[in-house]
Amino acid sequence: MGDTTAYLDLRWGQTYDTYLSVTEGTRYEWSVGLRNFRGACKTYIFWYNAAGNWFASSTGPNITATSTGDGTDLTNFPRTGLIATAPAGAARGVGVVRKLAGTEAGVSSWVFMTQPYFSIAFAAQTDLSPYTPGADDASWEFID
Repeated sequence: MGDTTAYLDLRWGQTYDTYLSVTEGTRYEWSVGLRNFRGACKTYIFWYNAAGNWFASSTGPNITATSTGDGTDLTNFPRTGLIATAPAGAARGVGVVRKLAGTEAGVSSWVFMTQPYFSIAFAAQTDLSPYTPGADDASWEFID
């Protein structure tokens, strides 16, 4: 993506649904290991009502380009994400990585992701949990 104005959203969810069931008022954690080049990324949780309509987002930090190591070691994929409370009316949530526009015109920018993690957060939790594999199959999906 050599464009310096566009962005791309990638959402993570269960393969049969792409949304994860949530309960309004409950705190959730979304995190992922990211490695990006010549650009920036941001994490979100998109909230949907019972009818499947998006109505709110929670926003994580802006992640600038990371280029340490050669990408063959998981330590080269710093974990980033957010902890947020599902708003009133939320029935579904989805973790999103937004790959922001590239920083160099005419040159491709890239993002690589690993170990996505979406879970209920503890009441006083402020730090992201270490990754642990879950029981559900999930996949990445491009969205507009």
